[in-house]
Amino acid sequence: MQAQILNLLLDLQEQMGIAFVFISHDLGVVEHIAHRVAVMYLGRIVELAPCEALFAKPVHPYTEALIAAAPIPDPTRVRLEVPIEGEVPSPIDPPSGCAFHPRCPLAVQRCRIEVPPLVLMADGRVVACHVRAPATEFAAQPPVAADASFMRT
Repeated sequence: MQAQILNLLLDLQEQMGIAFVFISHDLGVVEHIAHRVAVMYLGRIVELAPCEALFAKPVHPYTEALIAAAPIPDPTRVRLEVPIEGEVPSPIDPPSGCAFHPRCPLAVQRCRIEVPPLVLMADGRVVACHVRAPATEFAAQPPVAADASFMRT
């Protein structure tokens, strides 16, 4: 039933030229139907990329861990283990700096203090990570505005 509904949505999209905002925790479904994917942690986008690029090479540590944790239907494929340790912080009282820093294996002192901006990477994705997408690395490219206007097609 789920596959029929998803295929119907894809058919409608193609026939009518419309876009959908599809919210899901099922990464297999997201990978099947999405053109672009925004990964959020505690209500903030941490990575936005074309679907193929995101699943092939995630940049943000949270995206990486989510993809690694997704079930693989092929038992012969080896899974890369990227565990997320610790408890999810309260969205009412998120940690200072990067909200993911208490659980992030790459966190540095800057992550605890400063909220990372969404930074446009060389491959066109945007990432909010002081370690993997430092704003100074792409000084020629200004950080992406927080108003999400970059997501318009």
